[in-house]
Amino acid sequence: MFGAQDAKRERPPHPFREGGPGGGLSSLAELESHWAQKLADRIQVRSAAGQPGLMVFNPCAYTRRVALEVDGFRGAIPVTDPVKAAEFSGGVARLVVEVPPLGFAWVPRAGNAAPPKPRIKLADGLTVRNEFIECDLDATTGGIRSFRDLRTRATRFGQQLVFNPGSKMVARDIRVTNSGAALGEIVTVGDLVSERDEVLAGFTQRVRAWLGRPVLELRIELDVRHQPSGYPWHAFYGARFGWRDDRAVLFRGVNGANTQTGYTRPVSPDYLEVRLGAERSFLFTGGLPFVQRHGSRMADVILVPEGERARTFDLLLATDREWPMQTAQGWVSPTPVVPTEKGPPAVGTSGWLGHVDIPSLLLLSLRPCPAGEGGGRAVAGTFVETAGFGGAADLRFARDPSAAALVDAAGNVLQPLTLNGDAVPLEYSAGETFRVRAEWA
Repeated sequence: MFGAQDAKRERPPHPFREGGPGGGLSSLAELESHWAQKLADRIQVRSAAGQPGLMVFNPCAYTRRVALEVDGFRGAIPVTDPVKAAEFSGGVARLVVEVPPLGFAWVPRAGNAAPPKPRIKLADGLTVRNEFIECDLDATTGGIRSFRDLRTRATRFGQQLVFNPGSKMVARDIRVTNSGAALGEIVTVGDLVSERDEVLAGFTQRVRAWLGRPVLELRIELDVRHQPSGYPWHAFYGARFGWRDDRAVLFRGVNGANTQTGYTRPVSPDYLEVRLGAERSFLFTGGLPFVQRHGSRMADVILVPEGERARTFDLLLATDREWPMQTAQGWVSPTPVVPTEKGPPAVGTSGWLGHVDIPSLLLLSLRPCPAGEGGGRAVAGTFVETAGFGGAADLRFARDPSAAALVDAAGNVLQPLTLNGDAVPLEYSAGETFRVRAEWA
């Protein structure tokens, strides 16, 4: 319980109000853009002017390959580090960019290189693919007939949209909307109809495969005409996924942990995993937590129960991910992109600002905080162990810290940490969540 002294303390400025870190910014997007611009200016302080480009930032503590669609490109640019795939059409650039952990990548916005030639046909007929996965759509329903990896070619998932308690998915149009050197995309349009052929909802479903990214993106847009009402587990619009073998075991991702589940309604805000022998198939829900099983080979991700206002939903399918929490976090993390008029930073076209050398140790947040006595600036990072094993790791920054400590949620020091050269040493137990403060004089 708070005492009288605690009650009198002033609250810190709200980040979206005047006086807060955002200087009166009114939205999260504005706050993100504001600080990304300040960071870009700091990194490019010695960069040459007159070279238009993009600074792409990665707020996660592991390397990410991010997919971008950017207007205003003047000519094609070479596909060299950090650009892994690219295509250009009508001033729009579709890029796959590899960004280091807690780092940046600089990409030019103008060039005269020859347009990249497609390495494989990323979309044709009813199929989208890349070098890792392949997805066939069903001509009748417009749903996913087979999502599979290219190594075993075994079907991992099928998918349809449903209205519970009963409906049919009927496609009216299926077409390839992009098949270039970086992106394959197919869009299906149709209706969910009742057993009396009454239209319950219209749908548009988009599947995408980017070159160099071992995932399938699925965007679902619903035009609900018959509103669901009643008990939300019984009346809802959802995405139903099925797998081929009833011997498969279901796991759920919650707060970094991967746990086997036999629940009919496994709450899974991070991901759902279907495991069959050595096969691991993943459905990343992007924060949609409510899942309901049907028998031993199907599960519904609930999209629209009574009262839900959202009508657009993004899901992700993947196979055999060694560190699924990285994919889950990366799927919902922003990728700030800042247009600049300067060339690459002095350190090169990409670089990292912070790094953790153990992939199972997930950085949940990294924020400025008050420094200890005699300190100058400080940041506090919150970590969670996600593989179920204890161990040790090193945390490094581009600038060597002068001191570090384990701290609690209020910032109180629990234990000073002795720096190991340029690294902050971290020791952790299985599933542990802890907080570390690093300081610079």
